[in-house]
Amino acid sequence: MGKSHRALSHALTLDKELILEAGFAGFGPSVLDVNAWPEDLVKAKAGELRKVLAGDRTRQAIAFRHRFPRLFVTRVAEPSRRQPPVKQLRERGPRDPIRVVFLSPVFHVGGAERWICELCQRFDRSKVIPMGVVVDEHCQIDPVQVRGLPWDVPVLVGSHNLREIALNCDAIISWGMKELGAVAGSLGLPIVNVIHHPPEYKEQEKAAVLMREAIRWATHHVAVSESAALNFPVKMRDRVTVLANGADPARLATVKGRDATRRKHGAKPGDRVVLFLGRMSAEKNVATLVRAVGSMGTGWKLWLVGPHQHRRPDVGEAIREVRRGTVRCIPSTEAVGDFYAAADVVALPSRYESHGLTLNEAWLAGVPTVSSDYGQNRAFADKHGELSWLAAVGCWPEELADTIRKAAKAGRRNARVIHARAVAREYYTAAAMARRWEGFLSAAACSPSV
Repeated sequence: MGKSHRALSHALTLDKELILEAGFAGFGPSVLDVNAWPEDLVKAKAGELRKVLAGDRTRQAIAFRHRFPRLFVTRVAEPSRRQPPVKQLRERGPRDPIRVVFLSPVFHVGGAERWICELCQRFDRSKVIPMGVVVDEHCQIDPVQVRGLPWDVPVLVGSHNLREIALNCDAIISWGMKELGAVAGSLGLPIVNVIHHPPEYKEQEKAAVLMREAIRWATHHVAVSESAALNFPVKMRDRVTVLANGADPARLATVKGRDATRRKHGAKPGDRVVLFLGRMSAEKNVATLVRAVGSMGTGWKLWLVGPHQHRRPDVGEAIREVRRGTVRCIPSTEAVGDFYAAADVVALPSRYESHGLTLNEAWLAGVPTVSSDYGQNRAFADKHGELSWLAAVGCWPEELADTIRKAAKAGRRNARVIHARAVAREYYTAAAMARRWEGFLSAAACSPSV
């Protein structure tokens, strides 16, 4: 009974996703409230869309079917926990591109999704071909993130889909999959496990489970930073490859420009704008940032750009404490270039990060950055010199405010800001990240383990 119910629930999820994606693609009216529809209406509408799209021979419909093949499967297969190794449908020649599939527990709002999208977009297809992304069957999927993938890279819901796609793959890349052995351990392919959390990660028990699975089942180990590599036991760190993340400079393109963006969001001439961009999770220390900017007097504004439906209660309390009009909450957007152009300082006073993409983008945009002296920022400084103005981890608002003032006074023409931009352009772009991964996968696909 339980298995049957789970299959039916998964089928309903696919029906809802089809309705949403078809609306976004222009094959029907755009729908945002499909979760409120009766179950019978969802099934009827999805069945109608499948029938229409299956018979549509236009280029747009063909591309849609190729991108979302799972949405046209009428029978939902039950997951199998243990299966024999897959028999490859092809033999890879020495000059053939490497075909990879990504594993991720979620595909919503976060760094993992951005990382996967950037790699899939930037891979040289003569070297690496992304075949798809397999996510947990119960995860949320953000259509905006899905549209960041190339049109021919599908997102397959349910780990049972991995076996079918693995028939045409040479390697599996897993980002935080908690049951790596059960999902991929029996398929007989090289498994590259990516560790992205720093050693200070607050959910240590969860991190320990992920690490045990990785050590037992992965054939290759990658960390996104020197800090993330410290999660591995000392005796195996020489087997860990650090492949640094990178940001896409194209995201920094401006549409409205600095002055128009500042006017739209209430910044007057002469005001100083401090920008925070990202999720408001506990380690981001956003409440302290709010109090710091609130203590800096008139003429200082804080823009919080991110998914505010998940705003933490302590952040709301801090906003109510400061002067009205100091803080402006702005919904998430992919058009972040205007915000970087409008900001005088980008602040990310996290208690820990492995490789903060907001800092990375701010360096590329040439904006003074303020952060905390956690492990990875010290590693950046040791490797490249000073890139940001750093306050102590978990400092009081007054110390953070002083650090923000120093960065704002330095301005965009400061030598530290210019140096940070040059370093980011050389080492920490999405294109540089993709080249690092291409070289690594070329070696990984030729060796069963390290």
